[in-house]
Amino acid sequence: MAKDKVRKGFFFYFSFFILILIAAVLVIFVVMMFMPGTSILGLEYFTNSSQYRITNTTDESATAIDFKNPTFNAVEVNAGYAEVIVQNNNDFEQSGIYLINHSRGFVTSAKANDYTFSVTIEDGVLKINVSEQNAFLYFSKEVKVVLHVANNTEINPFEGKSIKITTTEGNVNIGGNVRNGYCHEIKVASLDVTSKQGNITISTLAPSSYDKLSLITDSGDIKTGWEKLSANSMLLETGSGEINISSITSANEITLNSTSGNISIGTVDGNLSSKFKDAYVTLGNVNGYWNFTPSEGVFSSSVIKVNSVGGDFIVKNGQNTKFEIGHIAGKAEIETSSGSVNIFTENNGVRDYTKGLTGYSTIKTSSGDINVNVATGSNSAINLDTKKGTINVSMSDNFYQVAVNNETSTTNILLPTIASVQINFYYYGQTTGDGFTFENVNLNLEGVEPTNPVILNAGINRIFVKCNRTVNFSWY
Repeated sequence: MAKDKVRKGFFFYFSFFILILIAAVLVIFVVMMFMPGTSILGLEYFTNSSQYRITNTTDESATAIDFKNPTFNAVEVNAGYAEVIVQNNNDFEQSGIYLINHSRGFVTSAKANDYTFSVTIEDGVLKINVSEQNAFLYFSKEVKVVLHVANNTEINPFEGKSIKITTTEGNVNIGGNVRNGYCHEIKVASLDVTSKQGNITISTLAPSSYDKLSLITDSGDIKTGWEKLSANSMLLETGSGEINISSITSANEITLNSTSGNISIGTVDGNLSSKFKDAYVTLGNVNGYWNFTPSEGVFSSSVIKVNSVGGDFIVKNGQNTKFEIGHIAGKAEIETSSGSVNIFTENNGVRDYTKGLTGYSTIKTSSGDINVNVATGSNSAINLDTKKGTINVSMSDNFYQVAVNNETSTTNILLPTIASVQINFYYYGQTTGDGFTFENVNLNLEGVEPTNPVILNAGINRIFVKCNRTVNFSWY
């Protein structure tokens, strides 16, 4: 009993001591907040409320920067944690570059007032660098770099210029927001934005067309209010963030990359090159080829969905990636291990035989399933090959040649009864059909002898079936 009382007393006084300690710390923090800049126990509270328009460089030359008659031809902003806004409205009376600091928090006294920036002009490039205040606790990180064009000026200092922006945490907003009903386009020529954690937004107050457009973020999102973004050179890349755009277009190859992000684009007018790992990609129509060469050796478990591809679709070493494609107008070469490949279009559950594979195609998996449609009028060889996956292939009465190779799993073939077709059977790994028996073949045609080859309606179109397991035919 005595020990229990001692134990209870100890915990009571210990808890009471902790409460007093917490209360003392809170009192100290409150005192510092009411007395910014006062150092207590090596700490102090800082609060900033500054707005500065850049007028000179910060180097020894202190060169004046004339935004009415700009001599620089490009702008580079290394903003770190700060947000960057490029805008044209009536927030400020004068055009120029503004640094706005409304940050608040706690900092060690030895590192107080450590917020710095530098401005230089090098080889015609105006460069702004912002360094973060070394706070250990922020209440607000509202620090902004604003490239501003005033409404009341006829001179746009950034018109036709190349803008390069780099941030760590800071968001980037190109175009800004409407203020009091006044706002116009920011007419920059080229835009190059890279951010680690920040989002990149191109509003409808920014241009929709650029000479060069490069948007890269590690974990942030890329978004725009425009229905279409266009550029002569375009790169869109996210690590784990989202890209959500209605339409993109370029006369040159567009680069679209993601490690594990979510990408949604309605229309791609142009050719496309991509590097994916575990991304989830949903595209509407790609009006050109889609090149996955950069993804070789990188692909893992992505999901690729696209309604149609107007050119070639080439994938080497797709690993576990899943493909859902409505139509490929050009050549198709897809290779995966356990990833499945689906190439067909259905409308209300009815397969559209004008869509699917049309050009020379090779679809190969190790264990992934293959489910494809051979489009009407296909005039090239279609090759389907798997070791352990199921193959489902359907076709109309008008195609050229289909070879189905399935080593250890089931094959399902759907054909119209009016098809003019010759079907040759082989065992997997053999080059002739000698000795083939039909014990695993369900031809499902009354009155048709299972001879090798099976010839129906003069047999113009060719099907080559190499299998060691069940083959099921269905007819419509």
